[in-house]
Amino acid sequence: LGPQAVGLIVDGIIAAEWAAPIAERLSLSPEQLGMKAGILFASLFPLIGVLILLVMRRYYAKRDRSTDAPTP
Repeated sequence: LGPQAVGLIVDGIIAAEWAAPIAERLSLSPEQLGMKAGILFASLFPLIGVLILLVMRRYYAKRDRSTDAPTP
């Protein structure tokens, strides 16, 4: 999913009308701006995965504790 998302981000920024003025202000081409945004997302992708893993672990731990409760 990561590489596909990076490609979509890069293509989306290159095609966006708002990207050209921002790229010009940063002395970049729209393609360079798109690649920088894609690399930024690629660097954050593992962090997002770790956060999702922590949320899932907490959810399943809570679920397992509730099913382990003694029945009267």
